[in-house]
Amino acid sequence: MCVMNESAINIRSLGKMYKLYHRQADKVLDAFGINRWLFWRKKYYHEFWALRDLNLEVKKGERLGIVGRNGAGKSTLLKIVSGIIAPTEGESRVNGRVQALMELGTGFHPEFTGRQNIRASLSYQALSHAEIREKEEEIIDFAELGEYIDQPLKTFSAGMTARLAFSTATSIEPEILIIDEVLGAGDAYFAGKCLGRMRRITEDTGATVLFVSHDLGSVQQICTRVIWIDRGQISAEGSPLEVTKAYYASILLQEERRLKTRNARISLQKIEKNVKNDAQEGHTLLGRLVIAKGSVAPKQLAHPIRRITLTDDDKFHSALEPGAPMDNDRTQPSHILIDPHYTKWSEPRICLDTRVRYLENTGNEDGQAPFGFIVPDVQWENGNLRLEIEHAAQGEEMVQVQIHDSESYHTLGTLSPSLDHWSVQSWRLPEEIYKGKVIGQGESEQEINLPQKDNNIYGTDTPSSMVPLDGEVILRQKNGTQFYSDYANLLHVEISDKNHHPKVIFGMNEEVGISVKALIRKEIPVCEFALTIYSMNAVVLSNLSWPFPGGLRTGEQEWKISIPISNLRQGEYLISCGVIKEFLTTSNEVVVFYCRWSRALSFRVEEGYVGNMPLGVVLMHTDPLAGSPILVSNTRTHDNE
Repeated sequence: MCVMNESAINIRSLGKMYKLYHRQADKVLDAFGINRWLFWRKKYYHEFWALRDLNLEVKKGERLGIVGRNGAGKSTLLKIVSGIIAPTEGESRVNGRVQALMELGTGFHPEFTGRQNIRASLSYQALSHAEIREKEEEIIDFAELGEYIDQPLKTFSAGMTARLAFSTATSIEPEILIIDEVLGAGDAYFAGKCLGRMRRITEDTGATVLFVSHDLGSVQQICTRVIWIDRGQISAEGSPLEVTKAYYASILLQEERRLKTRNARISLQKIEKNVKNDAQEGHTLLGRLVIAKGSVAPKQLAHPIRRITLTDDDKFHSALEPGAPMDNDRTQPSHILIDPHYTKWSEPRICLDTRVRYLENTGNEDGQAPFGFIVPDVQWENGNLRLEIEHAAQGEEMVQVQIHDSESYHTLGTLSPSLDHWSVQSWRLPEEIYKGKVIGQGESEQEINLPQKDNNIYGTDTPSSMVPLDGEVILRQKNGTQFYSDYANLLHVEISDKNHHPKVIFGMNEEVGISVKALIRKEIPVCEFALTIYSMNAVVLSNLSWPFPGGLRTGEQEWKISIPISNLRQGEYLISCGVIKEFLTTSNEVVVFYCRWSRALSFRVEEGYVGNMPLGVVLMHTDPLAGSPILVSNTRTHDNE
């Protein structure tokens, strides 16, 4: 029976800092301890905290799940617990023998066979020759590698290596088992076997499991408690269902922003290569804190900054906490910028029981404390951004808050002294910040009318048979996904809900709304609005069309359409749409487009499923009475028969 009143792992005020050197030579000098004698030099590195102020207790017999985005600090935490690296501050007490699966085949030799690697790995665990022989067949049987066990490891697939690594690591029944994503390479069948073994280890021997995975379904099945790590700190902890739902909601929010940004870039005529840049979609907003010229320099650090927040009226919120872990990580959507030659951010310090950064004593010298935000294009285009700063500034120096507009800095205001307490000041960004940077601003028909070969340009998903009749309709390319003619042009297409409010993530029983704004330049007597839905691998899932009785007259027009998607399962989908001549499915006529957006918009169907089994694209409804399975015989057939 497992004992739950004792701690297997006890972590207090844990922090891990890495030095980021400005020159490779400084790293070498530091390695030999030379830099400490060069006391006259300015700081030659800056600190990067992967974890800080982290507290965690894991009881014996617990199966603790750890979730979070890549780079959040999960693996750093596991490496400290397993003893691979040492913490910079705080303590990590581990009570028990640790077995860690951090990477596929760690410690295995690629030239050795699977059997030889088993023996070598168990030898490292101080097992005798007899014990190794006893464990060997059990490991081979559990891994189900068959004749491959006597082949070199370098011939194994990732899934086979994962099977061998897990089987070997759990064969000695460790007191603490650490698994970091390695089961992701295995199949669903083997994942089920792993789940059973981990449950048996914890329930029968009282072992503790730390399990890191992006497969939230596995986390819910395996773990009894889950923590969510974000930017080096615990963001939430609790039951597996509660925490994974909160984490998954945050992923969906990020996905919604990504899809809205992608759709907005296309609808506002951004070029195609920018649409594919999903890693850092949006504008970089650069700001800084500077000391106003003529101010009296303080005798000490006097300007602690606790939080900088960028928000708008449409639920957009991005917060930066100077002094928190990863606050200077430029891959994050909000970060400070540190350079020893011109920035004046201090190292993290405690102020009013909070870890913050100060604007350092400038001594009347030039200096600034810069920061940056990645702003999604949708929020930037709306132009309602507001900057908030929480601080406890004091002293006689005047700290100005400035924002850059790609040409110069604009002063938003000055931090008012707030002795011995935190206060919040906010400013709405001026219109000058957006001028010349709003997507699509200043475009004209002449600018985007780019002649192509023969001026006959169709989307990449258009069959070669779809050509204009007798040169009657000539499509011109507006950008990588949009095409227009002298007859018509789609000005704007937006995905929305059935009430035509902007939306990009839907449930299975919802309807997708399409709002269209078009400019008809020449009267079109017979035409239809056509729409195609694709999977992400360009498979056509459905073609739909709506005829215009009486055709289309010249001028701007708006259309609103609703599409039922009750049969589409969880996944991301693309939409093409355009105005076409009347098309009959019973004929061999080619399709003629007057205007077209080719695979230009994205939406997602979300069922809330977080497992690793593919659901497919289409939900097939079945009659519970018709075609029911019939049990012909309950005779059991053995595999070898």
